[in-house]
Amino acid sequence: MTASASTTSRSGPPYKPPWRRLQRVSVAAALHALLLAFSVATLAPFAWTLAQSFAPRLSDVAWTTHNYTATLSYQPFASAFLNSLLVAGSATVAAMLTSTLAGFIFAKYRFRGRDILFLALIACLMIPSSVIALPLYVNLVQMGLGRSLGALIVVGLWSPFGIFTLRQFMEGIPAELLDAARIDGASEWWIVARVLAPMCTPALAVLAVYAFMQSWDNFLLPTILFQWIFQPQNWTLPLLAAGGAGAATPLVSAVVVLMTLPALIIFVVAMRYFIRDITMISTQS
Repeated sequence: MTASASTTSRSGPPYKPPWRRLQRVSVAAALHALLLAFSVATLAPFAWTLAQSFAPRLSDVAWTTHNYTATLSYQPFASAFLNSLLVAGSATVAAMLTSTLAGFIFAKYRFRGRDILFLALIACLMIPSSVIALPLYVNLVQMGLGRSLGALIVVGLWSPFGIFTLRQFMEGIPAELLDAARIDGASEWWIVARVLAPMCTPALAVLAVYAFMQSWDNFLLPTILFQWIFQPQNWTLPLLAAGGAGAATPLVSAVVVLMTLPALIIFVVAMRYFIRDITMISTQS
């Protein structure tokens, strides 16, 4: 009886003092409180803008949708919205395509000067956009694109961040999988489209959000291209919002809310695929 009792006590869970459990709960509560405070500080400006977009401008009504009705019926807003959607959508698709091809070359091909080119690509990430804005404008004008929306699309044709992200992600894909596809007679284009692209969905989702936000919120280059020569038919939403600085706060808030919706939709859709693939990978591992 004594031996069995001692064996049972040894095989049980180790004893933890009550103060240790209280310390763990206190640390977890402090971390959650800190995250909650940061979340409130981050969401407060958006909540204030959303509330202001429903605020009346002249009447005594508590809430009104007149600001959204006036914004949607404003002809320059519709034109600027379509311009932004065209530029951001084209730039996002082009960046995903070029980043996938360039990432595949950097990750799975061996050629002279590859590492130097990749270091130069990483160096491009460190250059602020404001530094190259004027030289870029001069080059676009010399190409005959300085007065059209095509200039904004050409700028977004490639993304150093996207190439870097896809290259790092493809480095983890086994080369044996690609060799097996080549043995079966698959071409390099088929391998990229049918093998690599489906496996790189998380990286492509991140790139889609990044490229769309970069193009959708671009303000400096459209200002240099169109603001100086006053071409409102080529304005994008950031230019339109900046031009309405003298308007009433509720009206500007409605414009900002409508500007945020497409980016929010892209983020929700892309993050759904990202989370799904990450969950699938963790389950298989």
